Formats: sequence, C-alpha cells, structure tokens
Amino acid sequence: MAPKKAISRQGSSRTAGGDASPLSPKSEISELGEASPKSTASKKSSKKKAAEEAKRKAEARKAELKRQQEEAQEQLKETLALKEQILAKAMGAANACNGFVGAGFRHSAVVTKDGGLVCFGTSGRGQCDVPHASVTGYRAYHSVACGHLHTCASTVTGQVVCFGDESFGQCAVPPHVRGISAMACGFGHTCVLDAQGQLHCFGDNLYGQCQMPIELASTTVVALAAGFRHSCAVTAQGALLCWGDNSRGQCSVPRSLDKVRRVAAGDFHTCAITADGKLHCFGSNDHGQCSVPSDVEHVIAVAAGSNFTVAFLYNGTAWSGGSWGHGQTELPEEIRPEAPLPEEPVESEFGEEEEEVEQEEREEEVDVSCEVHPTEEMPPVPTSPDGTETEVASEMQKRMTSTFGSLGESLVESLAADPTISSLISEAQESLVDPEEQATRKIKALLDKLAAAWEEAEAFAAQYVDRFRGMAAGCLHSCLLLSDGQFLVIGDDSANQCTLPEGLVPKVPVIDEADLPLGVLVHSKPKLLLPPEEVNPEGAEAPEDSQPG
Repeated sequence: MAPKKAISRQGSSRTAGGDASPLSPKSEISELGEASPKSTASKKSSKKKAAEEAKRKAEARKAELKRQQEEAQEQLKETLALKEQILAKAMGAANACNGFVGAGFRHSAVVTKDGGLVCFGTSGRGQCDVPHASVTGYRAYHSVACGHLHTCASTVTGQVVCFGDESFGQCAVPPHVRGISAMACGFGHTCVLDAQGQLHCFGDNLYGQCQMPIELASTTVVALAAGFRHSCAVTAQGALLCWGDNSRGQCSVPRSLDKVRRVAAGDFHTCAITADGKLHCFGSNDHGQCSVPSDVEHVIAVAAGSNFTVAFLYNGTAWSGGSWGHGQTELPEEIRPEAPLPEEPVESEFGEEEEEVEQEEREEEVDVSCEVHPTEEMPPVPTSPDGTETEVASEMQKRMTSTFGSLGESLVESLAADPTISSLISEAQESLVDPEEQATRKIKALLDKLAAAWEEAEAFAAQYVDRFRGMAAGCLHSCLLLSDGQFLVIGDDSANQCTLPEGLVPKVPVIDEADLPLGVLVHSKPKLLLPPEEVNPEGAEAPEDSQPG
C-alpha cells in the first residue's frame, strides 16, 4: 500500500508544481478560449473603423461630385445668359443718344456738341423757335423730343421747356415735374420720365393717352414712347403697357410678349424689342410697317414713324419697312445689309448625258422588294421535280430574307429614334452604371456644354459693329446718329427738315469699351474653364474633400 501513497503524493506535487508542470490539454483550450474573444473584438473594431472610414470617404466623394455638378450647372446657366447681357450692352450703346435727336411732323431737332439746341424745318407753330438761353438760365441741354407740332427739351439740371403748338396743353409742363431722364411727344400730348422712374403725361387726353394704367403707380419705368394718340411704357420687370387709342390694335400688347427692353410708337402701330433681340410690331400694318422679316434678328434699337419702322441691328446694319413714298425707308448705302450673293449653278462636266446616266442608276437602285409586306405570310418556295430548289426560287428566297432583314433594321432604327423609347433605353443603361461614374459623366457633359456656350458667347460678341448711337422717326422722315458723329436725315424734305444747318455738330459722347459687348466677357469667363493657377492664385490648395478623385 505504501507505493500507492507515494505515487499519489508525487502526482499531487506535479499538479501543484506551477510553471514546472506541463499544461494539460484542457488548460490549453481554456487559455485559448480566454484570448479568442479579445482578438476577435479587436479585429471587429478595426473592420468597423475601416468601414466607417470608407463610408466617410464615399460620402465625401459623393458630396464633392454633387458640388461639382451644381457648380457646373450654375456656371453653364450664367454663361448661357451672357448673350442677353451682350445684347443689353449693344442696346445701351445704340440708344445712348436717342435723346439727342428728335423728329416731328415736318421738323427736326438736335442737341449740339456744346450743349446747344438746334431745330430746323417748318416752324409754323413755333416748334423750331428754341427759347432764349435766359429761359433755361444758360444751362446746357441734355435731351430733346419732337411731337407733331411741338418740341420739348430738358437741361442738364432736369428742367423741362416745351414750345410750339399748345392747343391741347402739351407744352404745359406740370411745375412739380423735375429731374427728367427721358421724354416722348405724341400728336397732342407729352410724357416725361423723372429721375425716380415715375411717368407723367399731360396734354390731349381725348383717347386716354394721358391716363396711365394703375400698374405704373407702384413700379419703375425704364423706357417710354408716345404715338399719335397712344402711349407706351416698359417697366423694370420687362413688362410692356400701352394705353390710349386702340382703334388699330396699337395698344393690344401680345400676352406672350415679355422681357421687353425698348419700345417705339408710330401713328397706329407699336414696336418692341425683347431681351433676345427680337423685334415685335403690332397694330396697323397697312403699309407693311409691322411685317418684320424672319432674318431680321438681334435688333438693338427701333423707331416708329407715322406708317413705317426703322431698326438698328447688332451687326452694324439697319432695317426699314413700311411706307416708302417719301424715301423715309431708303436707308443710306453705308448701313444697308449686304445682299446675299446668288448661288451659281453647278454645271456638270459631262452635261445632259451624265444626268441621264445618274437617273438610270437611281432607277436601278430602287428595291422592288419594298412591295412585300412583313405581315403577309411568306409563299411556299417552288421546287424542282426532284425536290431541290430551282435557281429562281432560291433568288426569291434571298430577296425576301433580305427584305425582312432590312425591315427589321429599319424598325430598330425607328424605335431608337423615338424620344420616349430612346429615353427609356438611356435610363436603363444609366441604372447599370456605377453611381460615381454616372455622376462623373454628367459633370463631363456639363463641362462640354459650358465650353461650347463660352465659345458661342465669344463668337457672338466678336460680331458686334459699333456704329449707332441714336435715332428718331417723324411723320415722313427719320434722323439717324452714328457713333462717328455723322448725322443722317432721310425722307421727306418738303420743309427742309432733312437739310442740315451749316456747321451742325451733334453731341456724341464716347462710350467706354467696358460698356460695349466685348466688355461683358472681360471678367465673365467661367472659373471651371480657367487654368488652375488662375483659379487658385498664390498656389492655394483646395480642401482635401474637394480634390478630384
């Protein structure tokens, strides 16, 4: 029994021997089991952090692509709007001196270089009797307008003086009207625009031509016109309002007409220029004064006579339409548009023989198989007595197969050409594309459109010819003021209203290049089209999230 006890003690000492004793399999498993949860948790934590970081980067990239797309869209929108801004500059230059010239029934008026006022033509009612300088306190004149038999002029300080026929009170300027920025005279009434953009009309009101619409009481007027017995005004919002005699539709402004920039009124017709340079005329068209040809585009100034219309165009030419009996629409050669050269007929080298050959070839190319309808059942193929296809039958089979094949191709092409089906196909294809790649494609397409829009704006600005400064149309004549100082008067000269006084030098101020069409582009180039050094001067780096991926 003693050896058993010794063995027992020996076994117990080994078990309590600490590090010296080898571990049992159970203890090894136990220790591994204790270490495994910690290792797994650490790995899970690392994966979670990596996933979160990847998600953060993905969100940042998504936000950056969205920002780039929105920026490209905004710059494209601004670039497309440059054309209207360019036209606005051209309109401003072409109308800069409108107030320096006037044309009435049979008289004309001009503000001279030294600030004087010269009127010439008939003066049976005193419409050419310019008041003595003492009346205006020796102040220089700033603008002039001519009615049927009266004239109104304003000084540089905004004082208004009217002279000539006073039968309807058209020369009785209200005492509270000061600071005049624009004027227009009709047959027996006058309208003036003060510095605050408020319109005042006085004189003949038989047809309500001086009874301004209530809408004008709460808005700013930027342009005005006075016809025979009607008046018109353009608001700062681009709305055109006309009131007074509407017997010929001269006050019936088309509902679709908006974004108006300029207006002119004749006896019984009205013309307006919109922001896109289109000329719209309505009212009497007895003489074609409202028939604007489709090729008359980019109009920057307009004047309306009794029954004719004259317009300045962006390219330095002019257009006129309507009555021509007194030469009022016979434009000087220097501003007429160049007539298109007739197309020369191309003569064939081989003459009629070649034409006959070509006709024969076209007839041979006609596919007789087009008479076969795809819905019809294909007829059985004839065979020879021994059961094989004849040569004729084989040829028919080929032709019909070819026919149905071409019809199938045509059907596919027609389906692809359909905008609805094409859109569905495009959407289906886009849905298969990776979102980031899809966004990148959209940005690339926007940038391509942006570059094309900028090139178009540059090309359009380069077409401008700075030739006009102002004009006015009377009953049967017109006064045109050019940028080089020339003063052209055309039309009826029965009272010497087209005969310029000797030594007459009209006032033509110089316009800064920044106020001309090319000036619009100086600081307008889209940032996305600029070199990196111009976008980020001094080597400034973009934020990390904004770096392209």
